Amino acid sequence: MNNLSKSNNLSKAEIIELLKFYPRIGEEVAFYRRMAAQIEDKYCVCSLSVVDVTGLDLRFSGRSDTTGNKALRMDETGDGDLLREIEAEINRLLSLRDAVFEALKSLPGYERQVIWYKYVEGHKWCWIADRVGYSEAQCRRIRDKGICQLIVNSE
Repeated sequence: MNNLSKSNNLSKAEIIELLKFYPRIGEEVAFYRRMAAQIEDKYCVCSLSVVDVTGLDLRFSGRSDTTGNKALRMDETGDGDLLREIEAEINRLLSLRDAVFEALKSLPGYERQVIWYKYVEGHKWCWIADRVGYSEAQCRRIRDKGICQLIVNSE
């Protein structure tokens, strides 16, 4: 997880928390995108109703600058800053998702499989043991070995 910890090493508990959070990243991104859309919707002007006081249709006159006005109004209310923060958080989450996925891809087969089943898919140890053909205790050891490898890779 080289991209996850450039300045500090991750502990086993931090790695496990990241793995548990991984399946929810898509939901978090969708939530932030909905928030951004709601904020942007407050500033949208329907082009069908853009008519000035003279009765001229501004869509074709070149006098309407809804995008520029929208940006100015958003900055005046602080929503522009909020949208930039939301976009930064979306980008951070997507980068985190990609880094975790790449780190998992770097693990050997059984380690990757056991960790995927446990933390990404959320299966119980008995199900994982049955699926991979090892005992539950051996699956935990495989998980521990994989997490140790993720810790080493994060340094």
